[in-house]
Amino acid sequence: MLLNRRTPWIARALLRSGLVLVLWQSLVAKAEKEPEWDSTKKTDWPAGFEVVEIPSTMDGKIQKAYVHESEQDGARPLVVSLHTWSATYAQKDPLAPKLQAAGFHYIRPDFRGANTKPEAAASALALQDIDDAISYCLENWNVDSERIFVIGTSGGGHATCAAYFKSAHPVAAFFAWVPITDLGEWYLQCRQRGLKYAKHIERICGGSFDPVVAAERSPMHLPIPERSARLYLYAGINDGYSGSVPISHSINLFNRLAEPEDQVNGATFVRLLTKAVEPTGEKIENRDVWHRSDSQRVSLTIFEGGHQMLVEHAAEQLINYRAD
Repeated sequence: MLLNRRTPWIARALLRSGLVLVLWQSLVAKAEKEPEWDSTKKTDWPAGFEVVEIPSTMDGKIQKAYVHESEQDGARPLVVSLHTWSATYAQKDPLAPKLQAAGFHYIRPDFRGANTKPEAAASALALQDIDDAISYCLENWNVDSERIFVIGTSGGGHATCAAYFKSAHPVAAFFAWVPITDLGEWYLQCRQRGLKYAKHIERICGGSFDPVVAAERSPMHLPIPERSARLYLYAGINDGYSGSVPISHSINLFNRLAEPEDQVNGATFVRLLTKAVEPTGEKIENRDVWHRSDSQRVSLTIFEGGHQMLVEHAAEQLINYRAD
């Protein structure tokens, strides 16, 4: 139908609104297909990074990783930076050049690539790949063994939390930004919203959703380890509204690991989920902090934002990290 002066105004308005609706649906579909923090298109890496091949100590398969060995003398800190849910080791990492400039060793392992198959998504194989990546660095570089860090966003946050529970290495601290912590809950949340990740979880489970497999891949259901390392959880208060992972994932894991007196109580939990809160007065990257809780082994920060990492803050915390 073509618009002209003879077209009734109601018809013109309806057609225009229809065109606007189609355009909006297209933009939403595009945003869902390639969210900012799950982009698989950004793969260009700065000079000084190279790809290495690391054989799995579990099944012998080669896992690739982007690496940078620090050029500074002496033992240097190591950061293991984990890619997001739908990506691979080749995904561009905004942390990489900042850590390179700070003189850090750096590795970005593949750990079985995108979480769309049973061998990925915090499987025994994927978690061993992360430990194998750390072993590679310890064997080949002069690493400060007291300053090994694991960090990730979204699906990388999921893997970071799982590594906190499972890693055999003496990691000093784990930093999980907007992590998925319960695949069973996330499956229902994604299915209700029509997000592609529900289908991914079905594939992880072997073709259809299996609550037992989902629990085995979920930090919320893994045995709590005996380790001195701290887990830092970050969640954007708008995530779950405009992003794919509700902040309940971070709050629930914090409560599981925190001492009883430090846990987020039910009333505060509801206020945070409904955004009925006042800022604390603290800011990170000029953004309000809406809630902060600390306990012996875990920390929770809910900031003004969505499904994202605040890169400047994350880099600064790694570079200036001091154990509490």
